[in-house]
Amino acid sequence: AQNLSTEGNDFWLGFMDSWLQSSNNQHVLELYISADDSTSGYLEMPLAGWFTPINFCVVPGVTTRLVIPNEAMAQGTNTIESKGIHIETADDVSVYAMNKRQWSADMAVVLPTYSLSNDYYVLSHWEDGNRNNNDNSDSEFLIVAAGDSTRIEIIPSVNTEGGNLAGVPFYVTLDRGEVY
Repeated sequence: AQNLSTEGNDFWLGFMDSWLQSSNNQHVLELYISADDSTSGYLEMPLAGWFTPINFCVVPGVTTRLVIPNEAMAQGTNTIESKGIHIETADDVSVYAMNKRQWSADMAVVLPTYSLSNDYYVLSHWEDGNRNNNDNSDSEFLIVAAGDSTRIEIIPSVNTEGGNLAGVPFYVTLDRGEVY
């Protein structure tokens, strides 16, 4: 890590794979970074030895686009993986993440680490009548740890694919850069 930031301009995120990949349904993972002032930064996956960190520059009025390899996507259900993506910049930036594929595109605002809190709700829906006989209609979420020994309490509102019961809390502990 280069430790560029003195103002806490770092971000943690991850991507998840919700469909089986096929030759006609490849994901394109992109990050969009913009700023009011010129700045520099880097992107890393600190726990993924195969990933080469990316240095980048951002100039006002131009959005910097970074393409992330598909291998960065978390693949498992109820699995802890070393696929957290970390961005750090010298000055304030805005970060958006996009995961797109044929028939779908998902985009999210990535909040800086300093703005994270302790309580979150996952808003989701059942997608009926999709192109795969509803095999991919289940809702999902991804958690990325910004620090070591991050203990997460999850209270599902419905029974989960992994066997966790609705209304019954379960716990996951992650270290910095791990995803669940």
